[in-house]
Amino acid sequence: MGLPSIEHFDMIRLDCEDLKRGLAKVCRSHADELLSRVSSDHRRENEGICKEFSHIKERALAVPGGSEELIDMLNFVEIARTTGMIKLNERITVS
Repeated sequence: MGLPSIEHFDMIRLDCEDLKRGLAKVCRSHADELLSRVSSDHRRENEGICKEFSHIKERALAVPGGSEELIDMLNFVEIARTTGMIKLNERITVS
């Protein structure tokens, strides 16, 4: 079902081509804006996920200065391995 190009009335004849072109142009503009926003949000979320992985990597590869730092590192790695990876996996699935 499309808009007719020409509409006939009793007193006038209305040419709808300009209207159809204008509507198509506005629709295209809105679609482009939405696509740009969605891709920007997606890119930002993926960069956040990558930063989380980099943070985990840096903490896991750091050389502990003593036994207390070693215990902190082990606790961090255990939390990252369990809940951290589950949350990151969910974020990856959603994005």
